[in-house]
Amino acid sequence: MTDAGIRRLLICAAWLALIVIAITTVAPIYDRPTFGHARIERLVAFMALGAMFAWSYPNRLLFSVLIVSCGAFGLEALQLITPDRHARLLDAFVKLAGGWSGLGFGHLTMSFMRAGRLRLGSQGDG
Repeated sequence: MTDAGIRRLLICAAWLALIVIAITTVAPIYDRPTFGHARIERLVAFMALGAMFAWSYPNRLLFSVLIVSCGAFGLEALQLITPDRHARLLDAFVKLAGGWSGLGFGHLTMSFMRAGRLRLGSQGDG
């Protein structure tokens, strides 16, 4: 698969992850899947989301930060429209911390990959 194909796949995965997180965030509490402690789930979900957006849009950091940040606070606020859910500022900050951590991890891994490619590419030029 080409780099462009991988990038398209990552972009689809990032937006699909945001949609899945949105659905589970506003779904009735009894329909929400659980894997452990709710705060850990939020943190890990947004870490994965942040990493996927960092990998999908490596040259658009501000865009990725805005999507993850608005997702954290916006999805938490959307819980106000469902009768059996509650919006908490602490939960939004947990999501934000996870998302920003994921963005940092994603950009760090992209930097390592670029450095490795540059180093590997320069070995055969001499």
